[in-house]
Amino acid sequence: MDVTPLSVSAFVVAAVAVMWLAALADANLKARETRETRKSRAPLGHDRRAAGWDPCLVYWDPLPMAHHALDAVGGGLGDGRRFGNARWVDRSWLSVPGPFFIGAGDVGPGGRVAAAHLLADDGRRAFVHRQPRTPREVCDLLGVAAAGPVGGCGWDGDEHWTPAAVRAWWADRDRVRAWIDARLADPDPAHHDPATLRAFAAHLDHGLEDYLRGYLFWLITGRQPTRHDPLPPL
Repeated sequence: MDVTPLSVSAFVVAAVAVMWLAALADANLKARETRETRKSRAPLGHDRRAAGWDPCLVYWDPLPMAHHALDAVGGGLGDGRRFGNARWVDRSWLSVPGPFFIGAGDVGPGGRVAAAHLLADDGRRAFVHRQPRTPREVCDLLGVAAAGPVGGCGWDGDEHWTPAAVRAWWADRDRVRAWIDARLADPDPAHHDPATLRAFAAHLDHGLEDYLRGYLFWLITGRQPTRHDPLPPL
C-alpha cells in the first residue's frame, strides 16, 4: 500500500489526539483516586455494560474506553481499518491472552510507549505482551497502532479466547519463557529490545497469572471481578 503525505499526516494527527486524550484520562483518574481515598467504599461488582475504571477491580474491561477514545477523535484514528479488523488467525502465538491483539505486519517504531505493550516475534510480527489495564494504557496502545505500521489492532479477543485456550496458553508458558531467554542470549536490539524482553519475563513470573485468573473470571461470568471475588484457577 502506498503511503502518501496525507496518510502520514493523518497518522500524526491521530497519535497526537490519542496522547491528548490519554493525558486527560490520566488526570481524571488521579482526581478520582484522590476523592476515593477520602471515603470507604463497598466492594464493587460490574457487569459487561460497566465502563468505569476502578482500582478495586482485579480485571477491568478496557473495550468501552477504547470505543470512547476512538469516538472522541471522530470515530477513527488515521486509517480506520487498523482498528477492529485485524484477523485473529494472523496473531503471533506469543500474544498474551486478552481483548487486544495485533494482526500480520512488522512492528513499528514507538519508543517507550510501544515497548510497554508490544514486542516483535521472530518473523518481525508485532504482538501484545502486556494487555492494557488502565484508560491511559488503552490510549497508549491505540496511539501506537495509529502511528506505526503494525498490521491492524484487533480488539475482539474476548470473542475468541475461551477458558480452555487461556489455560492452554498459560500451561505453555515455559515455551514463552524459553523464547524470551533465547532472544536475550542472542540480542537483536533493532527488533527485540532487551529491556522490554526482561520486562516481559518479569511480568510472566510475577503478575500475569493474577491478570489471567481475573480474565478467566470475566470470560466465564461476564462480570469484572473485585478483590473479594474467588478467582478460577489456571
